Amino acid sequence: MEACLGDLWVGKGWAVVGSLKALKLDQRQVPDEVHQAPGYFESNLARMRYDQFRAQGYLIGSGTIESGCKNVVHLRMRRPGRGWKRDNAQAMLAGLSELHNGRFAWAWQQIHQPTA
Repeated sequence: MEACLGDLWVGKGWAVVGSLKALKLDQRQVPDEVHQAPGYFESNLARMRYDQFRAQGYLIGSGTIESGCKNVVHLRMRRPGRGWKRDNAQAMLAGLSELHNGRFAWAWQQIHQPTA
């Protein structure tokens, strides 16, 4: 498993698929989830390009995402007395995203450009 994690980290997801396919997963005692693992990894290789994502500056790992959801989304959207309609909530989340990414002023100008 450690070798597979290392392969994923450096962008060798295809090696993980090969390792899984080499296992004898067709035995009856193997759980269904394990039977499905090679196909799952093969279908999701494009989303597992962690080496490329890191090179582009993306954070890897669910902890960062979960923390962002808690601190940005939940604290703002789930306050007592808030009853958001879907469209309004989507707009608020888009605005919060721009604010927390330091792009709010630019985004606001894009929306409110005077028409000639």
